[in-house]
Amino acid sequence: MSVGPEVWTDALLDRAEALKAKGLTWKEVGAKFGKSATATRVAVYRRSQKRVEVAGEREEEDPAVTDGPREQVTDSASEQGRILEARRSNRIRTLDHLLEVCEVDLERWEVYRHVLNKWEVGANVDGEIIVEPLWQVKAWLRPLQPLVDAKAIVAGLLDDLKNHAPNYRKPKYPKVSDPHLLALSIADHHFGLLAWGEETGDDYDIDLADRILDHALEQLLSYVTRFEVEKILFVAGNDWLHADQTIEGAGGATTKGTSLDVDTRRQKMYLRAFWALVRVIERLRMIAPTEVVVVPGNHDKDSMFTLGHSVWCWFHADEAVTIRNEPTPHRYFRYCNTLIGLAHGDEAPEKDLAVIMATDVPELWAETSHHEWWTAHTHRKREVKYVSVDEDHGVRVRVMPSLVARDQWHAEKGYKHKRAAECYLYHPERDYVGHFSVGVPPELRSN
Repeated sequence: MSVGPEVWTDALLDRAEALKAKGLTWKEVGAKFGKSATATRVAVYRRSQKRVEVAGEREEEDPAVTDGPREQVTDSASEQGRILEARRSNRIRTLDHLLEVCEVDLERWEVYRHVLNKWEVGANVDGEIIVEPLWQVKAWLRPLQPLVDAKAIVAGLLDDLKNHAPNYRKPKYPKVSDPHLLALSIADHHFGLLAWGEETGDDYDIDLADRILDHALEQLLSYVTRFEVEKILFVAGNDWLHADQTIEGAGGATTKGTSLDVDTRRQKMYLRAFWALVRVIERLRMIAPTEVVVVPGNHDKDSMFTLGHSVWCWFHADEAVTIRNEPTPHRYFRYCNTLIGLAHGDEAPEKDLAVIMATDVPELWAETSHHEWWTAHTHRKREVKYVSVDEDHGVRVRVMPSLVARDQWHAEKGYKHKRAAECYLYHPERDYVGHFSVGVPPELRSN
């Protein structure tokens, strides 16, 4: 059994070569290091080989070494990105080692395919045939485009934040004698969705999305002027953006990669969605202190989180605005005796939401008497009521409607929904007291 060094250093190999040059046999040299003759001979032989050939650039070869396998590492471009390969290698045996040798930045590249092969070759060393294992390691890489896009977008936003550095003054709100919570959801707005009216029934693009948003917000606020509002909840997200990534630099895709028709480049889509959200919050904060809860959707799970953080940066010093951008799958908002759960609606089944609320926030559940869930995702308004085990507390699930037009895929499948957005009013003692709805007028259904 070998008891010598686990790793042959250059210094040890220099000593081994010197002993061999003095006339010692490989068995005698190996004994000096607690190694067998074969192990010692192979270690010296491997160091004498040409080590690496990268992208066609060869190192000077030792003229004394004229046989044996030659290692070659290549890094070449492909239509998808890069192809890395170590051929006939006795050194590079794993994917990780290949990535290390080629200095791959895994924050910019991902491996979507790789192969590992192994075989044995014989080499003549001092008249003896030594069998040596060789490996081929090959990997196909593609750029992490969504991450590259996101870094460029966030860098631009940070510049805007530094240049603007908003210093909002807290408005002087009127005293209220009959307070209410105003809760708004403009769900599934899909900034960036592209729809052609001739094909889908209504036009939709990023400019129409802006105009429809502004119209709906002002209409909803006009309906509640006779109520005394002491606090506002605005649910931001639920597919606020249409796409989370680009496909080969063009087109769009959801977080999971479903292809989409998009109106504009993702960077522009992101920035327009950011400024639209800032515009909504600036309008609401003038009425009452505003709490914004960010709820990512299945189209924008990654982008909405970064957008929520950017909006928090914008308003973090504003005493009238609270931005909640939590990584949890379910969010909760309490107003007096009312507890509202918030989720996009594409994951947990509706029948489980009552139990999820009771187990997620048992103290809030116990301290409140009116329980609701707000979801979105389907673009269609729906209301379901569930009763907990003791049948004392009903849980109402509200599926929020959407102002977005159908895209080509939904039109082909025959999906239809009444385009709308809603706001709700809650009272400290009477809980839910009513809601208002606004649709899309004819002049905003086409360009």
